[in-house]
Amino acid sequence: MDQFFFNTQPSLWLERANISWLTDYLTVTYFLYYFYPLVLGVIFYSKKEWQILRKYAVTIVICFYIGYLGYILIPAIGPRLYVPRQYKQELKSSHFSFELRQFLDKIQPTKRDCFPSLHNAITLLVLIFAFKYQRKFFWGFLPFALGLFVGTIYLRYHYGVDFLFGWLLGLICLWKSADLNKWWEARTSRL
Repeated sequence: MDQFFFNTQPSLWLERANISWLTDYLTVTYFLYYFYPLVLGVIFYSKKEWQILRKYAVTIVICFYIGYLGYILIPAIGPRLYVPRQYKQELKSSHFSFELRQFLDKIQPTKRDCFPSLHNAITLLVLIFAFKYQRKFFWGFLPFALGLFVGTIYLRYHYGVDFLFGWLLGLICLWKSADLNKWWEARTSRL
């Protein structure tokens, strides 16, 4: 699919930028993904922004469920595992980020979890909610989000099409969760 959409494999194209410090930074931003939605949720909770927290939680949960359904329907394997011989060299990195990637491989329950990229979808949603409701957090989070967006391809976890459909999934979930929240609020207000 990447060849069709981009006329190349984006992770192969990014192989030119194989620099140890960049790999280290992108590995950390990719790993921290597991904490991004939680951190912003805790901020909303600590500020008692209940309606925003509900909108945020509903959007994130819907996105996860639809993304997991995508993993079942389109069980794609990332380029680092599916076509590892296409790369001319291993990623250059420090021992720490190498071990961090090994740790992620060990705890990953399935290897068929590429399409759509939930790393991109969820991080995009965190970024949008932060921009809209927590601007200070947004500016601190932005370098991590940008690192993750690049890292999903650079670290060879995802294809370009996974990235694009991850963003599309995030935007659709943002749009439709607003309707779901309105419906839920109308329904529960009658109780």
